[in-house]
Amino acid sequence: KYQVDTRIDNMGYWRKMASAGLVPVAPLAPAPAPVYKSSKIVARGMAITNSPDVPVTTTNSTQSENSIFVSPDDAAKVLNSNNSTPQPSTGTVYGADALYSSDTAVTWEGTIQGPAGGNSGDPTTFINDNGRWFVGYINSQSGQSVAYSDDEGATWTAKVVANSPSGFGNMLDKNHMWIDNSPTSNYNGNLYNAWTTFGGPNENEIGLSYSDDAGLSWKPVVHICSAVNAG
Repeated sequence: KYQVDTRIDNMGYWRKMASAGLVPVAPLAPAPAPVYKSSKIVARGMAITNSPDVPVTTTNSTQSENSIFVSPDDAAKVLNSNNSTPQPSTGTVYGADALYSSDTAVTWEGTIQGPAGGNSGDPTTFINDNGRWFVGYINSQSGQSVAYSDDEGATWTAKVVANSPSGFGNMLDKNHMWIDNSPTSNYNGNLYNAWTTFGGPNENEIGLSYSDDAGLSWKPVVHICSAVNAG
């Protein structure tokens, strides 16, 4: 008599055994009818044409790891920063740059070099309610800096957020920033910058600093994951 070999761990084998009626299978269990619980979504319309690709610069260069932010006061104004590298490559980088549009990304201007001098890239951008522009990046000393502009990119001022731990190869890396632009928030206008610390006593931990004066000064660093290896 044909027997089931329970030593075999193979779905194909067990499907054959089920088909032959030698092993039980789970009965058909139709899913219950869905219950409507959420609010209705109403769309005003949709785009029916492709959006054109618009180069942010015509200078021969590589623009990667992009960060982009639309002004909360004027949607036509857009700030963009990228890891900028000259081409053909000379072994150097411009770092996070500053490119901007005043006509909803139709045309672009700005600089493919660092907004306040050379840096090591990893850009992140935002614009506050008062029209101040910000570009954050790894500075040339492997720490964290943020540059700001009050004249829509004509001039920039850089502020150091945090210094890198001393030692070869150490760096404050993988940074990201955000701003509280909520008009009802108790922290409206606060800027937040976070990164992963490589090197030093806080190796692989997430560091965080914030500014409550529109980027003019930054609070002492707090490592927010001392119990976790966040690397």
